Amino acid sequence: MEEKQYYRILGIPRDASSKDIKKTYQALSKKYSPGKNPGNEDWAEKRKLEIVEAYDILSNPETRAQYDETTKIQVITPAPIINIKNSALPVRPARQRVTPQNKKSRTEEKQGESKFQKEMEAKKKRRNTLLSVSGIVSIVLVVVLVFYLITYVLPFQKPIATVDGETVTMSYFIRRVMMNTSGSDWETLQAVINEILVSHEAPNYVNTVTEAEIDQFMRTTAQGDATSFTDLEYADWLRQQLNLSQLTEQQFRGLFRDQLYQTRIYNYLAANVSDTVPQIHMYYILVSTYDEATAAKARIDSGEDFSIIAKEVSIDSTKTNGGDVGWSPPALLSSSVQTAITSLEIGKCSEPIAMSSSSSTTSSSDATSYALVMISEKSDAMVVTSDQLDGLKTVAYNNWVTQLQSAKSITFHGIHNKYLDTETFTWIDYQVARLQKGLAATTSTTEATTSATTAGGQ
Repeated sequence: MEEKQYYRILGIPRDASSKDIKKTYQALSKKYSPGKNPGNEDWAEKRKLEIVEAYDILSNPETRAQYDETTKIQVITPAPIINIKNSALPVRPARQRVTPQNKKSRTEEKQGESKFQKEMEAKKKRRNTLLSVSGIVSIVLVVVLVFYLITYVLPFQKPIATVDGETVTMSYFIRRVMMNTSGSDWETLQAVINEILVSHEAPNYVNTVTEAEIDQFMRTTAQGDATSFTDLEYADWLRQQLNLSQLTEQQFRGLFRDQLYQTRIYNYLAANVSDTVPQIHMYYILVSTYDEATAAKARIDSGEDFSIIAKEVSIDSTKTNGGDVGWSPPALLSSSVQTAITSLEIGKCSEPIAMSSSSSTTSSSDATSYALVMISEKSDAMVVTSDQLDGLKTVAYNNWVTQLQSAKSITFHGIHNKYLDTETFTWIDYQVARLQKGLAATTSTTEATTSATTAGGQ
């Protein structure tokens, strides 16, 4: 059975200290909490279990020593090349009658043959030694090259997702994760997928984004609030952005292209959103536990006033108004609340609704609070406020993107197999940390050089 890669799961080197192991475990445990990964809770739970298992082994010196011993890498030394000597025998001269003259001649001939033979043996030995060294060097170079390719080239060229025929490589996604200072890796991946879907589909509804428009958008972004901005300043800004993001210029320009398409399709969809829609007048109570919610509902069902109980037990900001949320289009409410009010009669209290800190949910296992709602009146057509209209426009855009996700082909891939697993995200986080560390070192060196140059100029 293959040993689990606990160091890889935590994204730490084998010589990490106990303090680093604990610090990394706490960060990963919090990051991959199911509550912080909406829509991917099962994956997050499995990821967290792997993190806990790895920490249990590596945080204990005894079990860590046993694990390190069983996972040692054995280095196989290449066998030396055997030198087979093929010495040629000297040609024996014809037998002659031994005389003092030819005896001396034969002695000199033998000495010459012996000297020649020794020289040939020395040449063969040098040649075989050179071949042996060349063979060993070649083997070492091949091993180093294969290791480099396997470790630093091939994994980064693998896809993490294929969206509507377009591949998102590990290399590109790692850099997008590095740019995203908030949100999980999964949320970053969803954002990248949505960008691709919108850029592919938007030209069917709006004008195609041109290179000139991308240039203008980038320059406007770089200039910010500055009254003037030279070409040299723009070039320096672009260089800094490419260095910080580690993206190619083409990839960096793609971000601005996608943003332009998102803005255009948002405006296109927003133009079709009506400012007069059905609305409900809703009251709301939020409590911490299910038992508190059922107790409050029992009191309301027995005849007590919803507003009085809201002021007494609700932890929502609307408690000061007796839980009065006011008029609202149902589309702006959370999906769980929308489901609860679908068949709710006016003046009746809903059943407890499981809520999450990150988003609403119908799963009580992930709930962080519970809500009760009551509808006091309804309107089939009412003009919305400006804030509500903006919210409805955002809902229209999000619904359009959701439909694209269902209609287009989206497949995910892992670092070692075709499944996007927790090991893949651990590997990605490790590569992000490694890239950030190298970038920080480079930035420090550059700043030190700049300071020294400035001081020297003064």
